[in-house]
Amino acid sequence: MTGREYAWKRRPGWWLRNRRYLMFQLREAGGVVCALYGLVLLNMLVQLRAGESAYAAFLNLLRTPPVLYLNIVLFALV
Repeated sequence: MTGREYAWKRRPGWWLRNRRYLMFQLREAGGVVCALYGLVLLNMLVQLRAGESAYAAFLNLLRTPPVLYLNIVLFALV
């Protein structure tokens, strides 16, 4: 039996128009954000083990305005 194949035609970004799909995608993105925070914390432990000066330099990096703004945005997504 050879029937017509169903043509799945959706435009890019179709899920943006449906609130449920959009919320699902945002929840999934939250997992990526949590993984990024985990990597930052692991890097903090590595720098702490490297010595006091390396840890202080890492903390100074975390205090820069671009990193602070990025943390605010990422925190809002979690």
